[in-house]
Amino acid sequence: MWPRGRQYPATGRTEPMRFGYARVSTREQNPDHQIDALLGKLRSGDRVVVTRLRRIGRSHHHLLELVAWFGKQEIDFIVLEQGIDTSTPGGRLIFHFLAALAEYDREMIVEGTWTAWPPPAPAAGSAGASRS
Repeated sequence: MWPRGRQYPATGRTEPMRFGYARVSTREQNPDHQIDALLGKLRSGDRVVVTRLRRIGRSHHHLLELVAWFGKQEIDFIVLEQGIDTSTPGGRLIFHFLAALAEYDREMIVEGTWTAWPPPAPAAGSAGASRS
């Protein structure tokens, strides 16, 4: 856990911190730089707080990688809108349950897309039929 009394030269802090992450998407913005900057400041015992689960990860896979990294570094992850707090067993359960549902939803969308592909050819004489 957080080593009491240890001072980090770059920040001068000796206690865990809570970091809020609020990404605002613009064309000029590079979310990778924002995440990298955040990860570079985090220490064991810190907490990362986001308003919505989808705001921190670029994709479902990226979100799972981030939370796994947070766990290995002993950094808590809190999502206000969904009431997730990975510092508790219940919070970790809810997070993984929601992640599994999101993955299922994504796979169903992909499966539905491939089931409907290729689209049926237009009937002869309809507006989309080719003229030979």
